[in-house]
Amino acid sequence: MGLLELFLYELRKTVASKALLAIIILCLGISIAYQWSETRSGGQYDQYSGLRGAFWSEELEKTKGTDRDKLKQYFEIEGWYHGLLAAEENGQDIESSLMEFQELYPDVDMEVRLHQSEEVPEEMSHLTMHKFYNNIVSRLTYQESYPQFRESIQQKADELEDLALFSDISGYSSRNIMQTAEAYKKLGDLTLEYDYSAAIYMGTNTVMVDMMILFLVILIGWQIFCRERENGIYPILQTAKRGGMAFISAKLAVYFLMLAILSFLLYAAQFLFAFSLYGIGNLDVALQSLSEYRNCVLPVSIGTYIWLFLGIKVAACLVFGSLIVFFMIAWKRFVPAVCTYFGVALIEYALYTTVNSLSKWNWFRYVNLFSVLDASQPFTVYWNLNLFSYPIWAGFAKMVLCIATIFLCMVLSILIYCREREGKRVHGIASGRQIAVCSFGGKHVSIFAHEGYKFYVLGGMGVFLIVASAISMHMAEGIPSHTGTTEIQAYRYYIEQLQGTYTEETRAWLEQETQIMQMTDQEALETQEQFQNGEISLETYTDWMEKRQQLIEMRSRGFYKILAQEQVIKNAKENGFENAGFVDQYKLSYLFKDENNQMFLACVLLSALILGVSGLFGIEERNGMMALLQSTQKGRQPLQRRKLLQTILCATVLYAILYVPYYVAIWRDLSEVDASLVLNGVPGYQKLPVPLSIRHAFVVMFVLRYLTAVICSIITAAVTSAVKKQALGSVICFLLFLGPCILYLWKVNLSGVSVIGGLLPQLTFQNGQVMLYGVYWIGMLAAVGGSLYWMRKKIYTNVK
Repeated sequence: MGLLELFLYELRKTVASKALLAIIILCLGISIAYQWSETRSGGQYDQYSGLRGAFWSEELEKTKGTDRDKLKQYFEIEGWYHGLLAAEENGQDIESSLMEFQELYPDVDMEVRLHQSEEVPEEMSHLTMHKFYNNIVSRLTYQESYPQFRESIQQKADELEDLALFSDISGYSSRNIMQTAEAYKKLGDLTLEYDYSAAIYMGTNTVMVDMMILFLVILIGWQIFCRERENGIYPILQTAKRGGMAFISAKLAVYFLMLAILSFLLYAAQFLFAFSLYGIGNLDVALQSLSEYRNCVLPVSIGTYIWLFLGIKVAACLVFGSLIVFFMIAWKRFVPAVCTYFGVALIEYALYTTVNSLSKWNWFRYVNLFSVLDASQPFTVYWNLNLFSYPIWAGFAKMVLCIATIFLCMVLSILIYCREREGKRVHGIASGRQIAVCSFGGKHVSIFAHEGYKFYVLGGMGVFLIVASAISMHMAEGIPSHTGTTEIQAYRYYIEQLQGTYTEETRAWLEQETQIMQMTDQEALETQEQFQNGEISLETYTDWMEKRQQLIEMRSRGFYKILAQEQVIKNAKENGFENAGFVDQYKLSYLFKDENNQMFLACVLLSALILGVSGLFGIEERNGMMALLQSTQKGRQPLQRRKLLQTILCATVLYAILYVPYYVAIWRDLSEVDASLVLNGVPGYQKLPVPLSIRHAFVVMFVLRYLTAVICSIITAAVTSAVKKQALGSVICFLLFLGPCILYLWKVNLSGVSVIGGLLPQLTFQNGQVMLYGVYWIGMLAAVGGSLYWMRKKIYTNVK
């Protein structure tokens, strides 16, 4: 069998995987659904669809070849609708608003303008018209300013070059200035246009697809490089005539081909969906016509940019794919490979987000895996890096990084595989470990201790615990001190006076404070008198009055929040919750409403448990030891019980490491809060139908989240035992548990039908659907009960 036959065989085998095909289709559907929800939530589609879309296209046609007089006309129209909108929102008289417009634009024929407004369809509101013309004015204004921007770059270069600091032509600073000016000079005379489609913005918003790619490279890598090893046929394939260089080369070729096709389809589908909503527009327009790409130094059109964008995304996918393949071949085990992959990704992401652009370490920011994944960056930011006093364009450095990473990982993967086939010991991370099976120092080791060794040492759970500790401490340090804005400080001033149970004294104090807020400020009268007497200037008086008015508004907002909270407390008392009172809702929000941080901790918790538990329950299947263990006296039910005990113990320890420091930091900040007050009297929790104190609500939330972690670990064990493959089991559980969590971070709430309801019990405190939540937990308990029953039944079935 030649190399081509091996390639076609591997390709057919990969494409024939129904599970892989289903996951790809699911990812495509989720990506489009996410883009649709983002578009609808922002109102962008409504703005460019139907009659509004036709009106928008017609107005864009009018702007072609516009001059300064046309720009002035659109400024007038935008100002006209701005006045109408302001009058509509503030309840002002339309006539007074028109008079103000006439003062600003005395040359405008008001009768003609009114007649034009009457011809606008009813569907086009003042807000819509203002958005339309504001967008057009922004585009026109940007085009007018772009030549000045180009001239300013050359002007700054000439000015800085004359300074003594930059006059040395051999220095990096001087070279950087000249290279920057030269880069923009190569653009020549660009003609900017306006008739581009809004689809370009939607098509390049690829956060969801980027996240999917990070996981899909793992899934396809497991399908091609790990599945045969887990099935026990890898040694047989290696002994074949073509089981060496040709075999691994064919696998790598299929893997990179699949990644390239898949990534291109996912990203291209997003552009096609955007074009179907907003239209294609003029793709021959210079990319610099979009204000976001003003700093681009490449003379490309929007159409060319889209192709380059897709090419960079495909290259980034291949870079991440080459890394996971190298780790899979080097480690020869799925879990350590995935752990190393995510560890490298985490380090790269930290460098990408924390290193400053102006730092001397900015190489770590721009020559970075996530910088490669950001395909828009080379077109929105022009940046040079210092390489031995010579400026190097960051885009070129990233190209070198892509090529070097892919080439190096491929070469190392082939070398490691060939040395393994030759039977040579490969040192380093690929070397095998001597595993103490049942003895240590000549003494018997219990099954529970041995399973712990496999769990924490071989499975890498010990590393997870260390990483979780670092994350937990960082999250605990990030709890804000709640100083807040002037409005929050004013609110906190009143809370300090009122906190505690609501009584008649509290009500009387609020009534008195309300009267004080309505009284004229004596200091304002004195300042006004000083101004009238000529003791202070008009500028000083005006500045003092503006600052005083801002302070009064902020203080009033804080006080109005107190009054709104009082109404919630009164309603709670009327509903029978007598122990309702004032509590600082800003501080309390970190206990019950900090969903994003708590969901991040939940993602870390689930990721560690899924990888660790799937490894613990799949290691015997992977090594072909299950049949041997089932034939022993304690290799059946006692072994499974101890595995489950290790799973529950690990879930407990990991949960404590992640959440205890975080909540200790929050409760330290809540030391002055009366935790015995009912949560029903706090704004945002009025719908809770049962009386529940703040302290009890926290205990319920803490316990239910812990039970959810245990249930997820048990279900992961059952799924891994069912599919008999560690990697497949972990992928299924990632989609089942981690998928809804990631969607929640992107504002897609599946709390009623996924683990979100268990990980964020406080959502029930807010929506008050206690009965439905009870049904949800019946389903959760039924799922874990079914998992335990199936695992027990499977043991006895295997024995027979």
